[in-house]
Amino acid sequence: MDYETKETAEKEKFATGAQRNDPTGKGQYVLVSPIALRRIAGVYERGACAHGRRNWEQGLPISRCLDSAIRHIYQYIEGFRDEDHLAQAAWNLCAAIHMEEMVGRGLLSKELNDMPNYLPQECANKVCSKCVPQVDHESKMKYVGAGVTIDDCGCGIIKQWTVTTDGGIMVDVVRNSDGKRLNLYFDTETELQESLV
Repeated sequence: MDYETKETAEKEKFATGAQRNDPTGKGQYVLVSPIALRRIAGVYERGACAHGRRNWEQGLPISRCLDSAIRHIYQYIEGFRDEDHLAQAAWNLCAAIHMEEMVGRGLLSKELNDMPNYLPQECANKVCSKCVPQVDHESKMKYVGAGVTIDDCGCGIIKQWTVTTDGGIMVDVVRNSDGKRLNLYFDTETELQESLV
């Protein structure tokens, strides 16, 4: 089979002179905690011993996963340490995500996505002005390419920014010193403006 490497129009450039495809939107797997992952993997192992490998992949109602996750969280909050309640909660959330994706792909029954939706119909599968603050396209472009102070280590260039559900601003920045991509959070647009250089 012939494979093709996908290229992005924008490139990430490194201080060495090397460049690679822009990784934006692909996730940053190196930021996932290996400690948390080890403990969640322990839940998978114990579950495989008790119920069989990949038993859960046959399908679980999302409500059941969320109910278990919430229960384990509250057991941890209450002080119980008889199980790894945090890892159990995380496992159930991972399972809920998996079920949602598989139902969406048509590989598991729609019946598994059994949670009610309390949003207005027009908001159900997208962001809309009824639910979160909106910024028009022209306004959204005004900071792209601007310099912003990162910390004592210097500054970077804004690649994109997003208004979050709490009204804050998440900014994707490329640090000038080493080309590393960072996410900065500002409570308000004023705070972002004060950080521009």
